[in-house]
Amino acid sequence: RFTDENSGSFFVSDDELTIENIAYILMAKGQYSQARKVLETRLSNLPESAIFHKQIGTSYFLEGKYDLAIQEVKKALQFEPEDPIIQELLGNIYQIKGDFDEGLNVYQGMKEREDFFSQYTGRFWLCYLYLTRGQYQKFQEELSEGEKFTQEFNFLPGLYNFTSMMTYLHWQKNRLAEALEEAHRAVELAQYRDHVNFSLHQRGMIYAHMGRIEE
Repeated sequence: RFTDENSGSFFVSDDELTIENIAYILMAKGQYSQARKVLETRLSNLPESAIFHKQIGTSYFLEGKYDLAIQEVKKALQFEPEDPIIQELLGNIYQIKGDFDEGLNVYQGMKEREDFFSQYTGRFWLCYLYLTRGQYQKFQEELSEGEKFTQEFNFLPGLYNFTSMMTYLHWQKNRLAEALEEAHRAVELAQYRDHVNFSLHQRGMIYAHMGRIEE
């Protein structure tokens, strides 16, 4: 039995998915040590559970304890080395920690895998990392590859993400006409409401910078 600080006590099931969901609920409430307590208790019976190790790593990540997070996520990868979600988490922890080279290595490895999700995710984060670090030439090279890749598979959400990044780059470089062209394209590609809203806002801001307030 484990105690939730707000709602009292509850029992924890032996079902792996149920335990994972309970841990997510606790982490959403900021109860990271409690989430780890639930997961670590069950790890004694399932020591090779990649899911539990990933969850413990996530709790440390959210708490800002990056080295401990990396240790746990690497344990998860020992048991599920092909899992792109775990690989992505490891790359993101390195990135937030400021270990950019390690993050690049993880994302590059994902890009070189055979499955679509790993390749797309690796390409996306490589673009993001190059863009946010101001390595614009590498960003544009990676972006060009990423656009071709997503077009080949007709993966519109991915193409939207790459187009939004290019819009941002043009905007930052004060190439407003090019930024506006890419923003129009992003609106057309947007598949989800939050993407549509984001791109419309982005386009409106570009119009404002161009002095075209009425538009």
